[in-house]
Amino acid sequence: MKTHKRRYRLLRFVALIPQCDLLTSFREYQRRLFAASFTGAFSFPAIAPLARVLTPFTSGELKSLAIELRRLSMHTGGAIQSSGTALDHICTEELNFLGIQLSIGTAAEDGKQGNEGLFPETAKRKMLEVFSPPALCAAIVPSHKVHPCIHDLHKDAQEFPSAPAFSFRSAAVSNFTVRPLPSGDPAYSFEWRIDPLVWLPSWKGALHRGASLS
Repeated sequence: MKTHKRRYRLLRFVALIPQCDLLTSFREYQRRLFAASFTGAFSFPAIAPLARVLTPFTSGELKSLAIELRRLSMHTGGAIQSSGTALDHICTEELNFLGIQLSIGTAAEDGKQGNEGLFPETAKRKMLEVFSPPALCAAIVPSHKVHPCIHDLHKDAQEFPSAPAFSFRSAAVSNFTVRPLPSGDPAYSFEWRIDPLVWLPSWKGALHRGASLS
């Protein structure tokens, strides 16, 4: 059997992780992607990489990030929303994330510079790349299939599964580590680990505290 040889090294991310039971429509979207021959659907948990990093964030840095994300989400009633049916792929050296763009308050409107402002100063020296806007990962697309995938995204909606509109308030941030395996299909041949979660503050509590979050 033919295999794809890859370097065996860790990829580190800081990710936003919605509460899983709030994503019924997103899971259905993944099922439709899998049926449409995207074998990398379900390869990862439902995570939205916020940045690729050199070393993990500390618990204090994750807490600061969680507070800032909650503060920004208050512009939309505490909700983090999908950006309509827009799809995005986030490319790294080894992995390509096919996902649904997320809007977090005004950060999505401010571009990369606005998203860099999410992160505490002590963590910025660790960051290799900021993903702007972030995207909730629905499938992994091997690098040799990226261009056909992008072509598929522009097909008629009846031929390509349309992304659902959804929103969520309950979410956490965490360090997320990926280790590609040295052989096998790159759409699902890797190991991953989510470190302990740091939950965004309660949006109802944040609503009452107001400016104290900042």
